[in-house]
Amino acid sequence: SIQIVNFRTIENNPALCDNYGTAYTTDVSFSISANLNRNLGSNNFKITLLSKGGTVIGNPPAWDLDNDNVLDPQVKGFVYRYPNLQADQYTLSVTESTTLTPCSEVYFFDIIDYLPITYIGQTVFETDICTGLVEEIEALASGGVPFILNGLPYYSFEWTYTSNDINVPSSKLFGQTLTNVPPGNYCVKITDSNNCFYDSCDIAAGANPISIIVNDLVSPFSVTGNLPDPVDTLLKVKSLPPDCSSGGFDGRIGVVLSGGLLPRTIKWFVVDPTTVNNILNPGLRALPGTDNRTSLDDLPPGNYKMVITSINPQGGVCPDRTSNDYLYYEELIQVTPNRELYIMDGPFVDEDLCSVSFGNVIIDVFDSIDGNLSFYYNSILIQSLDVIRLDNDTWSVAIENTIESADLRIVNEEGCGITATIDCSP
Repeated sequence: SIQIVNFRTIENNPALCDNYGTAYTTDVSFSISANLNRNLGSNNFKITLLSKGGTVIGNPPAWDLDNDNVLDPQVKGFVYRYPNLQADQYTLSVTESTTLTPCSEVYFFDIIDYLPITYIGQTVFETDICTGLVEEIEALASGGVPFILNGLPYYSFEWTYTSNDINVPSSKLFGQTLTNVPPGNYCVKITDSNNCFYDSCDIAAGANPISIIVNDLVSPFSVTGNLPDPVDTLLKVKSLPPDCSSGGFDGRIGVVLSGGLLPRTIKWFVVDPTTVNNILNPGLRALPGTDNRTSLDDLPPGNYKMVITSINPQGGVCPDRTSNDYLYYEELIQVTPNRELYIMDGPFVDEDLCSVSFGNVIIDVFDSIDGNLSFYYNSILIQSLDVIRLDNDTWSVAIENTIESADLRIVNEEGCGITATIDCSP
């Protein structure tokens, strides 16, 4: 009889990793065991290898060194090897070279195609509404030649994180599982024991790129300006100073609000140091009639605080709402003084003004044209003899017939005016 024994397949690794190509081949080796019990027995054999399609795979030249188209006799246990076979189904036959009825052996085998390293994990995730993070991304892979630890296969994983915010630089992460990671795009490089790798963001020819995305359940609150900039109307700003002729009381705020977990409320406050004892909002005074508005008019210069709060019950389970951009947002928006004419300091009143109905007021005023100023108290022009310019910006104004509360209006030579209140109430 004839037997094919010690049959082995040996995968050939290319010099360079070719995870997407056809550079992988396999060598096949075997020996022939013959127990023919013939007086004229021989150790000469005819060996034929056929592919699934019937193509004859040529025998290696080393098997026929004298080139007589007859395989050379070999010692017992000689190892025959077919090199560099492609993936296919094969039929190997060994037939005795004899004038008698020959014995033969047929052996069928498959060479499995190389399985490239592939990412088989989940590709789309959503952030948690309370944390703004995704709890876990676990990379799953198949193919290649994995490492083996305690009988279990594993790979090496290297991640590249790209934020949705273009101002945040990319960063590297390592390991099969990522925990508590922010929204954005993730690329993963998976490497096997042969140092061959798959890169999910590789867009080279033949590659198989995929997107691993962490989406925000909702986008965070965002506030942008909605008022045309007086200098560059293509720009939008959040606030404008009072107009020169308004007396300093027609400042504006205009914003566009997006994102956040809806529905939501908007509250407006003005920074007021006299309200430091306000338990809920120390140092802030609520602006009546402004709830849920994104534009405010007729504002004096000052710092205004906008507080946006989600009232969606879904966010009610979150323990720290005020640090969560989906549920809470606050911003200080400054309405600056008009830069043509504005009060730098004061007005400061002397003791007589409110006690005996006449006295002096000291006030520092910036005037862009650096001219003379006119002062009106309770809408009555104060005579120039009662106005003294102490230095470039400081003025002393004598006032008679004071009342409990009245406006002091200041007008420059171009008719630009600002107004301050002089309050003598107890």
